[in-house]
Amino acid sequence: MKVKGLLFATSFLMFGAVSFGQSTEVKSSKKAALNTREATIAKNKKNAQPVLNTTDGYMGKKEEILKRLTVTDVPADFPKYKEGTPAGEYKKQMKTWGEANQNLIKEEYKIK
Repeated sequence: MKVKGLLFATSFLMFGAVSFGQSTEVKSSKKAALNTREATIAKNKKNAQPVLNTTDGYMGKKEEILKRLTVTDVPADFPKYKEGTPAGEYKKQMKTWGEANQNLIKEEYKIK
């Protein structure tokens, strides 16, 4: 009788341990897959190049430029975006123009 009880207890513990191990393995593999997917998405977002609107000649920022100026039209000497120019380089050109033309920039946007 003791042998049957020992066998039953041992088998019960073995099945329980195997079942527990399988359930945690599924959860951890799902979590690992989710982390891998999130990492891939984050990497793709980091490497994505911004889509530039070049139809207005100002990298799609004509409205924003006019919002910051005291005039109603963009001045003729304001730098135009040339296709292939990196966005950072064009922003530097706009900043340089703004520093030289402080009289055309609204007070709240002036560089102090």
